[in-house]
Amino acid sequence: MERLRWLGQLALLYDTDSTNHLSVFRCLTSDESERFLVAVSAQYPFDSARVYTCQGTLIDSLPFEPAAFIGHGIRYSSLHCIHQNYTHRTGNSYCDVSDPLQDMPWLKHFAAQHAGSDQIACEVYSCQYLYLAERHDGFLINPCTNCTDHVSELYDCLGNLLCTYETNTGLPAEYDVDSLSKILIFKNP
Repeated sequence: MERLRWLGQLALLYDTDSTNHLSVFRCLTSDESERFLVAVSAQYPFDSARVYTCQGTLIDSLPFEPAAFIGHGIRYSSLHCIHQNYTHRTGNSYCDVSDPLQDMPWLKHFAAQHAGSDQIACEVYSCQYLYLAERHDGFLINPCTNCTDHVSELYDCLGNLLCTYETNTGLPAEYDVDSLSKILIFKNP
């Protein structure tokens, strides 16, 4: 993922900016080249987007509309939003708490159960996911990272299990986790 470091730095820059909205889309061109569309604007909808290579080289700027994408060889059906900044957030707060492991009883209980166990390795990530076109804070839990066929679980802020999936196959289509929003908050051992 070293080749996408520029994208992470760009996201961090705009995630602290409360005046501009940022969306990053991964897409493919007609010749199957991977590209990134980066749209920044003070208000929605976006009027334009910049097209970048995986290495962060700016290729072009174009209007933010399907006809312009197609006219520039971008397969519109391949657009996949991989990051957006969220102006309603403050700092590293998830689910309206500053320390989820201490302030959320269900998550605190999970961490306490798994802390100190040398047998089962587990990880908890805070994250943001898209469900029915709305952004939500949540948690990805890998309850057994050292198991052969381990599964991961997506939880909402209240501790409701939203889905379970095999880690190597990915999330079900109706849930879209923003990979740049994932932050490891607990790991054992």
